[in-house]
Amino acid sequence: MQDLVIAIGQDGLVANTLKYLDTQLLIGVNPDPQRWDGVLLPFLLEDLTTIVPEVFKERRPVKMVTMAKATMNDGQTMYGVNDLFIGQKSHVSARYEIEMGSRKEQQSSSGIIISTGLGSTGWLKSIMVGAAAITGTFTNNVVSPIPTRKMSWDEGSLIFSVREPFPSKIEF
Repeated sequence: MQDLVIAIGQDGLVANTLKYLDTQLLIGVNPDPQRWDGVLLPFLLEDLTTIVPEVFKERRPVKMVTMAKATMNDGQTMYGVNDLFIGQKSHVSARYEIEMGSRKEQQSSSGIIISTGLGSTGWLKSIMVGAAAITGTFTNNVVSPIPTRKMSWDEGSLIFSVREPFPSKIEF
């Protein structure tokens, strides 16, 4: 190993930095644990004097991260370390067909959020918490615990969430 990247900041900084790395290792450091959850930031600044030498000596466990890959019908490819959002920039609803492997499905929504294992700690969790709160409000039930699925960061599967689904009476 020749390069080591240290991200000091919020959780999103780790995810955004990871997508630009190839074989480099990354250490996530939480500079303000009172302010940020630090799900992707397991270390504090003072831990670096111990952690960095251990990493270079390969005495530190390493978590692998799986990235998602989406290929558009025009040949463009994009990768996501945490989530991919496929849809319009605004909240306008659109009709589209989504295909994964041999499965195809017609949709009407403002887009699809595709979460990886690392992404399950952020946007997907937010979607699930929101859905549970709405369900609880409309059914007069307290939904507890919040329905989340723990995924390892290197899991080889993805979770698809429809953003603002629109139940249309029109078949397409």
